[in-house]
Amino acid sequence: LGPTHPDTMNTLSNLSTFLSRRGAFEEAEASAREALDRRLQVYGPNHPKTLVSFNVMGFVYRKQGKNAEAEPYLRQALEASAVVLGVDHPDRIIYLINMGTLLSNLDRTVEAEEHFREAIERSERTLGPEHYLAVAARSTLGDHLLSQERYVDAIDVLEPAVPAARVTYATANEASLAVILYRLGRARRGAGRFEGAETALLEAHESLERLRGPEYSDTRDCVQALAELYDAWGESIGDDELRRRADTWRSRLETTPAGSDP
Repeated sequence: LGPTHPDTMNTLSNLSTFLSRRGAFEEAEASAREALDRRLQVYGPNHPKTLVSFNVMGFVYRKQGKNAEAEPYLRQALEASAVVLGVDHPDRIIYLINMGTLLSNLDRTVEAEEHFREAIERSERTLGPEHYLAVAARSTLGDHLLSQERYVDAIDVLEPAVPAARVTYATANEASLAVILYRLGRARRGAGRFEGAETALLEAHESLERLRGPEYSDTRDCVQALAELYDAWGESIGDDELRRRADTWRSRLETTPAGSDP
């Protein structure tokens, strides 16, 4: 096909994302760079495919924790897509979420929240609240708010995402629903809404253990969250039975070794 054939460049771009998620960052960075250079040569800087490569390049850097290096690539994709694709295009919504995640990593919390809320508004208005991008935007903003201990705000963002996610992930990607439930459970626990937290976290744990196994990091995080829930709940009302539940969940972490994520 040749090095500048569209299929070749697509393969390079997809390979870089795959390698990055596997932790093979050096190879991922090389593939992403090659795809970007070829697309710049063939299409120029403002073609939609080139914008995808800018986004992928930023993603690869962000996955390595190289947030300062990632920012110009993600910003280029976001700003150019508004002109090339339009402000409501699904690709631009993806770039909004990715930029928000980067800004959150950089502790630029106000800017990050603005990007997430714009992604929610545009995706729900143009694609509907049950579209996977709308659900992802709510889940990511909820996580951002949790990191600031803004528990009630996180609940307000995440609760509408749960029924939407049950539709969106009805036949596939059930683990994404479990992650939303986990985040909602943590938010409810932080706000002192213990019964609702228990409901969300138990469902999240059941799904994650069944789908990923007890050694998976998200499953272990959920076990830790359940132990913390029962600790806080038991302390708030002086209930030794709830404290014993906390110890039971905590013992799972001690008896189940951490494994490698898929």
